[in-house]
Amino acid sequence: MSREAGASEPGWRPLVAIFGVALALRGFVIWELSQAPFFASLIGDSLGYHLWAERIAAGDWVGEGVFYQAPLYPYLLGAFYSLIGVDALWAKLGQILLEAFSCVLLAGAGARFFGSARVGIIVGALATCYAPAIFFTTLLQKATLSFFLTALVLSFLSRIVKTTRLSYPVGLAGPFGLLGITLGLLALTRENALIFIVLIASWVVVQYRRRPVASKTLAIWFAVLLLGASIPLVGVGLRNALVGGDFTLTTSQFGTNFFIGNNANSKGFYLPLRFFR
Repeated sequence: MSREAGASEPGWRPLVAIFGVALALRGFVIWELSQAPFFASLIGDSLGYHLWAERIAAGDWVGEGVFYQAPLYPYLLGAFYSLIGVDALWAKLGQILLEAFSCVLLAGAGARFFGSARVGIIVGALATCYAPAIFFTTLLQKATLSFFLTALVLSFLSRIVKTTRLSYPVGLAGPFGLLGITLGLLALTRENALIFIVLIASWVVVQYRRRPVASKTLAIWFAVLLLGASIPLVGVGLRNALVGGDFTLTTSQFGTNFFIGNNANSKGFYLPLRFFR
C-alpha cells in the first residue's frame, strides 16, 4: 500500500472544532485583557510597527533607507489599516482569525507527516492551547504572522513528501513554487528563516533520492523552489538598493545581531551595543 493510500487526515468536524476552540480561546483572552488599563498601550516594537503601518496607510509605501526591521508584518498591517481604518483592536482580532487558521494547517500537516488523523488532531489541539502563541495575538507583533507562515510551510511540505507521485506541475503555481514563495515571505518576517530555504530544499531532494526520480527532475524542483523564494527577497533587495543604496535581501540588522550574539561579553541575552543605550 502506498503512503498516500495509507495516510489519513482529520475530517472536517475536528478541523472546525480546532478552529472554533482556537478562536474562542484567543477571543476570550483579548476580552479579558481589554479590561486592563495597559491593553491599548503600544510600546517597543508594537509602537514601531503601528507607526510604520500608519505611514503606509497614509500612502508612504516606499519609505526611506534600507529596512532595519523585517518589513512584511508592518506592510500587511498598513494594508489592513488602509482598508479597515487605523485601529489596533481590529488588527488584533484579525490576528486571532489568522492564528486559528494556522492551527488547522498544523493539524493537517501533522496528519500527513505521520500518516495519522489522530496525530493531526493532537498537533492541532496543542497549537490551539499553546499559551505563548495566544499571548502574542494580543500584541501588534510579527509572531502571529510568522506562526502562520511556518504552518503554511509545513502544510506545503507535508503535501509534497507524503505522496508517492513522481511528477508535479513545474512552475511557481506548483507545490515547489508555492513552498518557495512562502519560505521567502517567512524570511521577510523572521530573517533567520533564510537558512531554512536551503535546508528544506536539500531535505526534499534527499527524500526523493530514495525514489526513481531523475536527477534532472530533482534539479528542476530545486530550482523552482529557490526561484519562488527569491521573488519576495529580490523584490525587497531591489527596493533597498533603489531607496537606501544597498542591495540587502531582508534587513540591515545582520551585523548588529551577529555582534550582539557573538561578542566576548555575550551571555545569550540581548545587550545594547552601547552601555545604557
